[in-house]
Formats: sequence, structure tokens, C-alpha cells
Amino acid sequence: MNLMPTAAAPTASALQAYLPRPLIARCALAGAGASAVWSEWLAGSLMHCDISGFTAMSERLARRGNEGGELMAGILNRFFERMLGIAGEWGGLQMKFGGDAMLLYFGGDAHTQHAVAAALRMQRAMAAFATVEAGGERHALRMRIGVHSGRFFTASVGDPSGQLHYVISGRDVNWAAAVEARAPAGGVAVTDEVRQSLGGARCVPLGEGCWRVVRAPDAEPPDPLPVVVASPRLAAYLMPPFARAIAAGAAHHAPAEHRLITAVFINVLGVSELIEHDADTALEELDGYVRRVIAEADVHGGYLAASDASDDGDKLIVLFGAPVAAEQAELNALRFALAVNGAMVQAASSLRHRIGIATGYAFAGEIGSPSRREYTVIGDTVNLSARLMAAAPVGAVYLDAATAPRAIERFRLRALPALSVKGKQDAVRAFALEGERDEVPPVAAAEGVFVGRETELSALRGLCATAAARGRWAFVSGAAGIGKSRLLAEVAVAQRSAGWMTVRGAAVAHRSRTVFALWPEPLRALFGIEHAMDPQAAWERLREELARLVLDRAVFAPLVADVLSLPSEPEPMLAFLEARQRRELLVATLRAVLQRKAAERRLLLVLEDVHLADTASLELLGEIIRHAPRGLVVLVSARDRLPAAIDTASPI
Repeated sequence: MNLMPTAAAPTASALQAYLPRPLIARCALAGAGASAVWSEWLAGSLMHCDISGFTAMSERLARRGNEGGELMAGILNRFFERMLGIAGEWGGLQMKFGGDAMLLYFGGDAHTQHAVAAALRMQRAMAAFATVEAGGERHALRMRIGVHSGRFFTASVGDPSGQLHYVISGRDVNWAAAVEARAPAGGVAVTDEVRQSLGGARCVPLGEGCWRVVRAPDAEPPDPLPVVVASPRLAAYLMPPFARAIAAGAAHHAPAEHRLITAVFINVLGVSELIEHDADTALEELDGYVRRVIAEADVHGGYLAASDASDDGDKLIVLFGAPVAAEQAELNALRFALAVNGAMVQAASSLRHRIGIATGYAFAGEIGSPSRREYTVIGDTVNLSARLMAAAPVGAVYLDAATAPRAIERFRLRALPALSVKGKQDAVRAFALEGERDEVPPVAAAEGVFVGRETELSALRGLCATAAARGRWAFVSGAAGIGKSRLLAEVAVAQRSAGWMTVRGAAVAHRSRTVFALWPEPLRALFGIEHAMDPQAAWERLREELARLVLDRAVFAPLVADVLSLPSEPEPMLAFLEARQRRELLVATLRAVLQRKAAERRLLLVLEDVHLADTASLELLGEIIRHAPRGLVVLVSARDRLPAAIDTASPI
């Protein structure tokens, strides 16, 4: 999906449906000078609804491609329009969509009566959705509803100059989620606080302070709430690409589709306890935590998409691959999780967390009614991520078997005993994430037979065949997941079988601001430096190999050591050089090394995802391909256009 970028801000009318009314009202009351970080208490009742059947429907409709996404969206929107319409008649305000779940707030003097009246009517309306037809199949839907009254902590947190996030938290929010879990399918469960306020209601005990409401006294709907207009600055509470699409007036802000995603669920623990003890400190720590999540998601190409109520702490949902496609989504999701874990270790915070990650196809798109909508994802992948989160101990990151194959070469994983999780008949395979490996794996033969791309494969092999006469290079572009890496791997394996030396490097999003971040792995391979080497031994190897290859440039070994983050012995002649001069000497040295290595043995240099590379790395690459020596072939891949720093060197 391509979301239209724009510098404009969404209009107030465009934003109205995408934000909960309490947030709109709070910001309207505070005015233009309002702080981005604040909290307030809402007194009333919360209704938590969970609908079963949509996940199975999503999995079946995914087989129908784009048609399946449209069918899914149609049923979801028809369902939510009906349910939100009933809730709205009784004063219910949609606070959060949790995939196919809803969290609604009821305020006013008769909030419990209104919430229960709405819940019972919603369950009666489920008769029209007990079975629905989609894609030639019939699907059963069921809904559980829980209602709890109390005081609910709401807050605005995040980056004032970037993305903000609206949260609702606290013990009473946890209770609303917990009582819903105790409701039978098709039933309405309430807590003691709600039951006692109903007067004359017929209730059946469910245990642990919860009751099923069989019948409640008649109640009068509340008067309609006055209109509150959203401020354009509230666009900061939406995912940035989604806000840009709304601002551009796109006909479809996010087309309904089944797409490959990596979903990260984070269970943040300790917020409710902190709120009870000191709400100001809770706001400060929650803001710091969410701000870190937003920052790390931005660095790694993901988006904080939502937060949701939980019976144990709070849940944050971070998406990779939606609402915009992302290359290396699984790998970047794991790096994101490690970065957030590391930040928690360093921070003096009383909050704790556990994380679940899963990869697969899921429905993604806008759901809701014309008056209240959100972008969400629904499917087995999403549910599995949540289940792995719940199974993980505090401080751990669990990932599924679909994420692991892409991760095993780059990350340290520990296989877990098969896990029994809710919603799965069979135990699931899972892995614990223990860290990232230092080295980039060499190009290896991919599993399975390579089919298709005969034209491209033939062209690249032909390019290598002419390398003896002069240096050559080629640029491979294409969308995420189209098969660039597999194509390059096929070429590399063939050339290695023919006696060539093959060296690989890959740019990654979280190092896009690190100088020369594309080059450490290729340089380690060229100089024969293994990651297991002691740093001092690695420095000695670098100095000796550089002297062997280009003796007159051995004095510049410290410049190469800097790129590799190795200790080096000081060189007096380098001490007073300006940064520009040091960079020029480094570039000239590495060009000389490549020339010598290519003369000793044909050399294939594969550099992937250079659209994620830093400017210094690209400038060095540009110099190398403009002056490629005989025997050297450089294959460069990127998502779309050739980066500007190297586009003056025409591919041969």
C-alpha cells in the first residue's frame, strides 16, 4: 500500500471519527496552549466487548486475496456500525478498538444503567450476526461483554514533536477486562459495583465478585451529547503515515487487505499499582516508557498502532509491515524488542514488561462506523503474538516459529518447550530472543529450487563473466518481499562455486545514522577478521593484512580500525588531519585494498538494502563503483530508486 505523503495537517472534520470523544473534549477545553503530556480521571462505567469468530473468518478470507480483504471489511464495518450505534444511543463512547474487541465509556449520573441497557441490547442484536456468509462460507460470531464502574486514569503521553498516544489505565480498567473474560458467550457480566447500582436486576453469580445479568430494569436513554470538534493538532495521536493519508484527502486512507505483518505485543506491568500510589509519578514513568517505544519503533521502521485494556497491566501493539510495507520486518521487530528491553534495564523505572512477536498474514484496514473508526489488524498472527506475550516471563521476548527462520542467522534464539496457548488446539513452537549476533551472515544457498527471474539471473551472471576485462556493477530494485535477496544469493552461490570470493553487507534501518555502518561486515571479510577474535588480535590482523595488500598504505590502518570499532595504535601523521582529509584517505585505502584483492582472486561484493544506508557509506560505495578495478563485481540492491549519493555512477 502506498500512503500519500504531505506536509499538510488533517482537517478537524477528517480527524473527528478517528479519536475518542474524551480526548477531543479534553484538548478542546485546554485550548491551543495545552501540554502534550497530561492526565485526567474519568468516572463512570467501562464496557469491554470481545467478539469471537472474526479471526477464523480472516484466515479463511485471506485465501481470496484482495476480494477477501474487501469482504472482511464489509462485514466488520456492518457489525461495528450496528453495535456502536446501539452503544451510542445509550451514551457509550468508543475508547479503544483492540482488533475485533471494543472498549466503551459511559458517563453521567446513570452510567451503570445505561451501560447495562446497551450491553443487553447489543447482545440481542447479535442474532443478526450469529452466522454471516462471506466468500461462499458461513461463519459463526459470538460476543462476550463485561461492565465495571469506577474511576479510570486517562493520559496523553509520547513525543510532543512527533507521535502522541492516548491511554486509559488503572485497576478499574483491568477489572473491566477481567469481568469480560468471565462472561459466557452471548452473555453480559458485571461486577458487584454495577450489580448493586442496578436495583431490581436479575443476576446469576459467576464467582469472584462477578455476575451475569439476565434481566435489568427499564432505563431511559440519556440526552445526546453536544458536538465537540477535533483540533487539527490532534493528528499527532494517529500513526504518522495514516495521518498523512487523511491529510492528503486520500479516498482510501488504508485499503482493507490481508498483508504480511510482524505484530509485537507488549504487556506493560506496574502502571496500575503506580497510579494508586502516585498518579503524577505514574504519568511521568508511563510517558517515558511510551516515548521510548515510539522512538525505537520509528528507528526500526515500525509504528505504535494501539494500546488496549488488559486484566493484567496494559498492552501496547506495535506493527511492522502495516500500514506501510517494510523490508526485513521480522528482523527490525526483533531489534526493536531488544532496544526496548535494553532501555528498560538502563532506566530507573518501576515498570516492567514482557513481549510477544508473531509474523504472518492478517487483515489490516479501517474498521468501525462512519462516526468512529480506527486502523487495526485482525488474524491468527495478531492473536498468537498476544498469547506469546502472555506466556513470556517478565523481561522476556517470545517469538513464533514463523519469525524464527528469518531471525536465526542474525539473532541468538533459544528453542522453548512447546507452549499450550489459548485459542490453539495444538501446542505451538516458540523461541526466546536472547540477543543479536555481531556478524552479518555470508551469502548462502537458499532452500528450495529457484524458479523464475531467468532474465535477471542470466544478466547478472553475464556481468560476472566479463569482469576479467573491467570492473562491473549492477543495481537491483524492487518492492519489499519481491525476491531481491534470493536473486543475489543465487548469483553469489554460483560465483563462489566458480572460485570467486563473495563478500556481503546489508544496511539496516536502526543504523541509518551511523557513519559507514554498511561497511564493517564486508571489511571484516576482506581482512579475514572473525568476530570471535580478541579486539587486540583483530587489530593486529588488520594491520598485517593491510601491509601485505598495499604496503604504502599500512600507515592508514587506524582509519580502517575506526570503521570496525577496533582499538588501534596512534599514528602521529593522522593526528592533525581534518575529518574531510581522513575520509579521503580512508576511501583511497579501501579502493586500493579492493583492487589488490580482486587481482588475487575474482571478487563479488553484494550490498543489500542500500536505501537504508548512511550518507558516508553511500559515498564510499559510489567511489568504489565509479573506479571498480578489473576482477571486481558489485551488486547493489534497494527498494526503489538508486540513492542520490551514487546515482552519478551509471550501472554497466
